[in-house]
Amino acid sequence: MRPPFRLYSPVKSVCRNASMAQRASSRATRLIAAASLVALCGFSHAATLQLMSVKEDSPGDVTVTVGVHTGGTPSASEFSLRFDEKNEFQAREVKSASPALLESSVILCVDQSGSMGRSGIKQIQDALRGALAKPGGERLNLALWAFDADVTKLRGFSENTEELSKVVGGIGLRSARDNKTKLYEAIELGLSELRNYPKKGPKRLILITDGKDDGSSITEQVVVNEANAQSVIIDAIGFGNISEHDSDLLARLARSTDGYFIRATSSEQLSRELRKLLSLPPPRVFDVNFHYNASGSANRVNTAQLKFTPPGQPPVLLNIQQALSAPRSGPSEPLPEKKFDLSILLWIVVALLAIAGVYLLSRKKTPEQVEVAQEAGPKSAPSGEGEPPPVKRARTMVSFMFPPPGKGQPAAYLEGLTGKARGKQFPIEQKVTHIGAGDDNELRVDDEYVSRRHAAIRYDSGNLYLSDSGSRNKTFLNDAELHQTAMALAPGDQIRVGKTTFRVRAPDDRIPRREYKGPVDKGPVDETIVP
Repeated sequence: MRPPFRLYSPVKSVCRNASMAQRASSRATRLIAAASLVALCGFSHAATLQLMSVKEDSPGDVTVTVGVHTGGTPSASEFSLRFDEKNEFQAREVKSASPALLESSVILCVDQSGSMGRSGIKQIQDALRGALAKPGGERLNLALWAFDADVTKLRGFSENTEELSKVVGGIGLRSARDNKTKLYEAIELGLSELRNYPKKGPKRLILITDGKDDGSSITEQVVVNEANAQSVIIDAIGFGNISEHDSDLLARLARSTDGYFIRATSSEQLSRELRKLLSLPPPRVFDVNFHYNASGSANRVNTAQLKFTPPGQPPVLLNIQQALSAPRSGPSEPLPEKKFDLSILLWIVVALLAIAGVYLLSRKKTPEQVEVAQEAGPKSAPSGEGEPPPVKRARTMVSFMFPPPGKGQPAAYLEGLTGKARGKQFPIEQKVTHIGAGDDNELRVDDEYVSRRHAAIRYDSGNLYLSDSGSRNKTFLNDAELHQTAMALAPGDQIRVGKTTFRVRAPDDRIPRREYKGPVDKGPVDETIVP
């Protein structure tokens, strides 16, 4: 088991100028939509859509309340309720809803690690007192946390900003024993707190930090996926001695969750930017109504997603945490048929002709060409006991939703293909499964080339993510080395740690496997394994 990340009861903030944030952002359309806010606040961009609540009045009658921050009034054709590839239902109507009952919930998460310095902590304390004296927001619930290697919960949610101001002096009083900064784990705990807080309305996590993370057992991608699944916005204010690398990290973190990224260089500027964030206008609220033929109130699923497709922009998918009645099998109010564009048919014909031409040319290869191609391919590893069987490339799998893990109800299985794990099956029954040679791992691997804490598999909103835990010989997914980013898994994927290989299997093993043939480069990959 990983060392506990303690939460005590009694943020690393990033701020960067607008031009740097615009260079970092690849979402040009959102920047244009948020141009007025940029001019007013100096922010990079704002959130487009937030999921407020979901209500099912009767089986198949669902109302989703959303907050829209930019653009015009959305239409029903822009929303759909998606259960899987075959069951997607367009909204019947979109109606304006009163924002009177909405209350914003915000956690101020402040970095108190040693890298911030005493002077930096003092400036943050002064800035917080100034911002809390005039927060400007209405119906605002604030909580104040501080983190280093652990999290200190200085004050829970409250509308009384004077009470929060009284505990600001507690920032920096506690010094962590191992002098590490677990930024990502602090974010994960904040997201969990916001998820469980019952107030209906926008939810944000504001970080005040220098962007350093040197002790978390989870990755940036994990917290981004979790924030997006919960529709929580992460704002990052960079403060202190912040490097360009850490500044980019925080900008990416905010951008990936539709939050603001700011860089403050003084206590006064930090206070101003905090007041702006706490005074943001509430989103326009809409009730989106859906109806579909449900299989019955007893049959419920928690894999539904709200799909929002604004004109000229890619779709946005928001996971619905609440269980809804499962749709009845078979067609039921499918999405309306759209008029067929003849130009699309023309492009399809051109593409088919091009594919046919490539295929015919490939059929004309001489035997000498085939032999040369075979010799240039990757060399096979020496045969022997534990060699994984050859696999064939299957069709591309778009997505797979794993069920939530539980005791006796695994989200997936790992099937041992090589090494001493060959022929064995290992269930994934916990939200986080650590893999390594140490006895404290949920999946212990008897392999001299495997580190004590080698890798981890994490469940999040129907997905399984594989990450390396700083191992000596690295972790490989389908022969590709993992770096700092966690990678999503699907049935048929092969995981290699040391000289041991596992195959990911679905719980019922009825889903077609996304099997892997090997790297796509032109030669073998050089790899040094250190015992």
